[in-house]
Amino acid sequence: MTAVLAGLFWVIGGALALLLALALLFMVVPVAVSASGRELSWVEPGDYGTVIRWPDGDWRWEVRWLFGLVRWTGAKMRGLPAESRLHVAGISVPFRPWAWMRRAAGRRKSSRTRDHRGGRAARARGGRLSLAELRALWPDVKESLPEMMRSAGVRTDGTLVYGFDDPSLTGWCEAVRAVVPLPGTVTLVPDFTGPRLGGNLEVQMSFWPIRAAWAGGRFVMRPRVRRWLWRQIRQRLAQAPRRAAAARA
Repeated sequence: MTAVLAGLFWVIGGALALLLALALLFMVVPVAVSASGRELSWVEPGDYGTVIRWPDGDWRWEVRWLFGLVRWTGAKMRGLPAESRLHVAGISVPFRPWAWMRRAAGRRKSSRTRDHRGGRAARARGGRLSLAELRALWPDVKESLPEMMRSAGVRTDGTLVYGFDDPSLTGWCEAVRAVVPLPGTVTLVPDFTGPRLGGNLEVQMSFWPIRAAWAGGRFVMRPRVRRWLWRQIRQRLAQAPRRAAAARA
């Protein structure tokens, strides 16, 4: 019995050590991402305000890790289902993470439907970042954004037309652009008539995950951001019993 327990502990310890080694390797090896979208088109108001989703168009992407030893490539052509493959050391297999995301989105949609039927749609929207909260957090975003951009090494090119269901939010984004201009290779055209996203875009990004985690951690630890996050956590904890009761009903 003792030998069996000792062997089990060795297996568990070895698995944990392997996971830790992989996590450390992921943090210190750069990740390269490239994506392009052509003839993008999205105009659709959501049930609870603007719902962000991928616009229709021709998409291609590639994620490279371990200097190309691990790659994720894919494409989503207009009118066709998305296709992607995971390449590991020359071995290629189909890889479809959006199937998991669709299942999760279905669960969230059913939860929102129950909240709406029970008269709790306003609370379902309560966790969203409002325009007033965005303005309050903007000084921290403005100071942290350059460090985040440097850690990501983003290069972009293209022209996009964008808009939100609230024209004042579109105007506020234009004011933000005047303070933190985008790279000269990207042209943004505002549309104040309603939610819209369209055009062409190419993005290339190469980053060290450990640098990105450090920049993100410094942003989260800022006092205003920390207070906002803590307030969101407390609201979610307070709503948890009511959601559980609604699920049982």
